[in-house]
Amino acid sequence: MSRTSSYPEKNGDNQNEDHYQGAGGQINSTEQPETRLLSEFRKDTEAHKVYLAGREYFGEDGQTIELRLVGKIKHQLSTDPTLRPEYPSPLGLTEFTRQVTKVTLGRSLKPLLESRVLDIQTPGFNAAVRLGAELLRDWFESTSWSGQVYLSVPCDGSMASIFEAAGIHDIRQYYYWDDKQRGVCLDKLVEDLERAPQESVVVLSVSGHYPTGADLTENQWDVITQIIKNPVTYYPTHVFALEF
Repeated sequence: MSRTSSYPEKNGDNQNEDHYQGAGGQINSTEQPETRLLSEFRKDTEAHKVYLAGREYFGEDGQTIELRLVGKIKHQLSTDPTLRPEYPSPLGLTEFTRQVTKVTLGRSLKPLLESRVLDIQTPGFNAAVRLGAELLRDWFESTSWSGQVYLSVPCDGSMASIFEAAGIHDIRQYYYWDDKQRGVCLDKLVEDLERAPQESVVVLSVSGHYPTGADLTENQWDVITQIIKNPVTYYPTHVFALEF
């Protein structure tokens, strides 16, 4: 599938043209967003520029910031004599995953009420994406699914590699960030999703989109939800475990 309607104009105003090929354009998993961002940072002539990629949780002293809640929990663990370290189950902390699933999907979701939802805790979002990719591959081998997976432009540099490692190689891209608007370009994003083949898998970030930090608003999610309701396979992934 190819098209040019949402391809950025070559007017020098939008840097997306260097790495966006329109819906269906395949992603080169060897191209790391961090490398591209660092290159653009070095070329920028602004005297007071600051490179923040990969350092979102560092303070002015260059040290990692510890969230107050994390510090409170660490203090509680170290001072409560009744607490004992225990290994979680292979699927993670049962009560934690149960509550996260309710928050993520909604307590009234029918499959949840019918105990048809499996929740798994992983060490970081990369592991969660890999499990999802493995599930897709197994499904792909037992069905006629053609295997298109759509990632945002830009996205975390490890995403395409994770899917490829799981045996899914048809990795495509959809428009997300627009340099000129300095935010999510919903019109072009929707255009790409609507033009994607049936049963495409679209990876959407629920929160903390990397590397842009630009999340979809509630109104933008409403628009995308209408597309999701069409007969298109939807595979949501997010950094929920990292944000909690």
